[in-house]
Amino acid sequence: SRAVIAWDYERLILEEFPLVGKVKCLPNCTQFSLRNVPGNLLIVVTPTVSSHLEAVGNAPRLSATHLNAIHEYVSNLSSPFSKIEVINPSTEWVQVRCRVVFEDYARNGKYIEKLNSDIGRYLSPWEEIGYRLVYGQKVKQEDVYSYIYNLEYIKYVTEFSMLHITCDATGFYRLGDTVRYGDANRNTGDIAPLYPWSMLMPTSHHNIDVGTEILPRDPKLTGIRKLEIGSTFIINGSILDGQAK
Repeated sequence: SRAVIAWDYERLILEEFPLVGKVKCLPNCTQFSLRNVPGNLLIVVTPTVSSHLEAVGNAPRLSATHLNAIHEYVSNLSSPFSKIEVINPSTEWVQVRCRVVFEDYARNGKYIEKLNSDIGRYLSPWEEIGYRLVYGQKVKQEDVYSYIYNLEYIKYVTEFSMLHITCDATGFYRLGDTVRYGDANRNTGDIAPLYPWSMLMPTSHHNIDVGTEILPRDPKLTGIRKLEIGSTFIINGSILDGQAK
């Protein structure tokens, strides 16, 4: 009846609390610092979700009552000198921006909505088809591009980029653009989460333009006219939507 290593905490919590779908234990860590802090234990928990539709735009979270119950349970299994925190994962958002050419039979409005939904499913941590729920996992630009390009109703994809919305421990929001990442770092523009306990989520709406020419075009850095209130428009570090203030 004693938890010693991270594996112990994770398995005991999953056994005791059926509503927890995934748990990650980070020794020597706190949610307010990336530095090594001996004696601290950060436990990140996520509820069981049956469908990505429950999670698009808003990440499912456990209530404070559940977090306190988990904290009390593990405190009784650990050293009295341990400082334990039980938290929901930090949420970060990804928005895909691209221009597509549809197959001839798919040239109507419903396929824009279908593509938006399919991208959300691919980026959702709760779907089998794409990225699974792994805290701290990168989203690779080439993977997302390849997924869209290989959809049966897509003929061509160009001007592809992704926006990355993050919130640090102080509540300050930032907007990143893979166009800038690629120029500055000479890499593929992959999106890496801010913290090891972060979870990348798709926004509810992706920016999809429809074209007719099969012509490669480089993506452009997103300007203020391309940002959207309720999703990606940030002023003074606060994102203007119902998810965060």
